[in-house]
Amino acid sequence: VPRCGWKRPLHSKQQERVFVQGIPREEMAQQDWELESGFVEVDEASTVSGESPALRLEAMAERAQVAESASRVTVAASVVAKASEKRRPDVEVCVVLDRSGSMSGSKLALCRSTLELLVKELRASDSFGLVTFDHEVAVEVELGKVDKVSAQRAIARLRSGGTTNLSGGVLTGLDQFSGSAADGVRAVLVLTDGMANVGITDQAALVSAAKSCVPEGVSLFSFGYGGDHQADLLRALSAVTPGGGYYFVDTTDRVVGAFADCLGGMLSVVAQNVELVVRSEGAVITRVRRDGARRLAADHWSVALGDQYAEERRDVVVDLEPLSSARGQATVTFELRFVDALRALVSSASATVAVARLPDADPRLAAVEASPLVAAHVARLDVADALATAQATADKGDCAAAQRVLTDAKAAVARARLPGTAPAEADLLKRLDFDLDACVENTRSAADYAAKGRNQLVSKAMGHLQQRCYSDSDSDDEDRDQVRNIYRGAGKKAVKSKWTLGFKKK
Repeated sequence: VPRCGWKRPLHSKQQERVFVQGIPREEMAQQDWELESGFVEVDEASTVSGESPALRLEAMAERAQVAESASRVTVAASVVAKASEKRRPDVEVCVVLDRSGSMSGSKLALCRSTLELLVKELRASDSFGLVTFDHEVAVEVELGKVDKVSAQRAIARLRSGGTTNLSGGVLTGLDQFSGSAADGVRAVLVLTDGMANVGITDQAALVSAAKSCVPEGVSLFSFGYGGDHQADLLRALSAVTPGGGYYFVDTTDRVVGAFADCLGGMLSVVAQNVELVVRSEGAVITRVRRDGARRLAADHWSVALGDQYAEERRDVVVDLEPLSSARGQATVTFELRFVDALRALVSSASATVAVARLPDADPRLAAVEASPLVAAHVARLDVADALATAQATADKGDCAAAQRVLTDAKAAVARARLPGTAPAEADLLKRLDFDLDACVENTRSAADYAAKGRNQLVSKAMGHLQQRCYSDSDSDDEDRDQVRNIYRGAGKKAVKSKWTLGFKKK
């Protein structure tokens, strides 16, 4: 599947419409741009063979009308992916596996079984690579078109060793993609249970090194086993790539589910290089509440959203400060551009939302109702902030204060339950409550926090910020309380179900 690429020159239409890879419009206006060879551009109304586009863009305001004295206006854009299809892009996946001494026994045996399931899931046009590390790094399988027999033999030979050269493993895994074309879905999956104690061990230095050598279009997913791994480091490494993520695997028997969840997402990608541009008139953009947001000007921001899986949504909340000189309304335009992975097309869409500013004494203001959808996603982001604050507080040794932060966040979720809340937003709010309760439970004491609570806070904060599932599918707690993970789509569920059945037959 071709990825988004542009070069010069073409006709002037592109100067007015295109915003690619964070290049400001004012810079692009100085020269003509065209699609690279092999790319096709379509707009939001275009269809091919009657198919609907991979992504749908909608815009809405928290309140359609506000008082002229209001110091803040909030709007949101929703980027919603189509349902899963049998077709999918090819995938290139390189697994980076910790085989240090602490991974011996059942841990490494279960990882071998999980890798065998992964290889079986791939088709002939997919690519697979395997890098392992203890104090040394070994490329067990060079990244290339999958040879299932050779890959299974390499997996069977895996044995545990010495200390943990995490940096060597990660950088070698990323380097596997340096010679391949940036087509399809590309990912590095890093699995570790411990602390980096060989090679680059400083977090800032390792993150900087990884950021400097990430190949185009590669996402990094990290899996931390048990309570002794460096959750902050793994999350920071995942964050150097758009769409990367951190999984907290609290018990060894959940390795299969976490891996299945991740691969299920990769196999259901419908859009790549997703980018959202935000422009305002009559207001200054003060904040775009999304990882990857970049300020280009007071009225112009860009948000890199990475790859998007089938059924996923990205709800981007934007806060604005109305200009006193602007009368009548504040307007925000969202421009979406992405590669439709199933149709191999560069596609675009746009949506505009306006907020009317009325005199403070205008009686119409009393009848204005808040949008339940925007309220729910403001609550989601507030919960993610609360999880991060609780982590920082508990890190200082004050678990009681951390629990108060989480309890206050539950009150904010309750306030977001507005009349007219749709089932999808109601499920989201229910899930926020569920996760907050789980985190309160695991911050009761310093021992609980060290064993599970800290890593849980890191993983759940990232999940709610990115609107993506980073956990084992269908955990016992979710079954018991009938609270589903609202970020888990059909693709993830399908692979988990298949792998669970395959694992039972082994």
